[in-house]
Amino acid sequence: MALRETLAPYIMTAMQRVSTTGQPVNRPLFWDFPNDPKVWEVKDVYLFGADMLVAPVTDMGARNRTLYLPKGASWQHYFTQKLYTGGQSVTVDAPLDEFPLFTRKGGQ
Repeated sequence: MALRETLAPYIMTAMQRVSTTGQPVNRPLFWDFPNDPKVWEVKDVYLFGADMLVAPVTDMGARNRTLYLPKGASWQHYFTQKLYTGGQSVTVDAPLDEFPLFTRKGGQ
């Protein structure tokens, strides 16, 4: 609940964008990064609005997750604040109380 409250202004802005542009809130990576050929292969990571990347952990018992970060942006892990360069695969911890969530540095 605390995370939702923290993200409330971001969510409201994303919903406003939906009503004015028709762009979906949840969308595949290729929506914003069509020139990165690797994102066209990613099926289980998505953008939440223009500036948040979500990588659900779906394997039972998993405590880390490997994911691809789109080229053309820098990505900051929401919980650890560690900064990653896009265009690479990374493995991040996924304890029970966190999940792989990244913000686009210098977002739109």
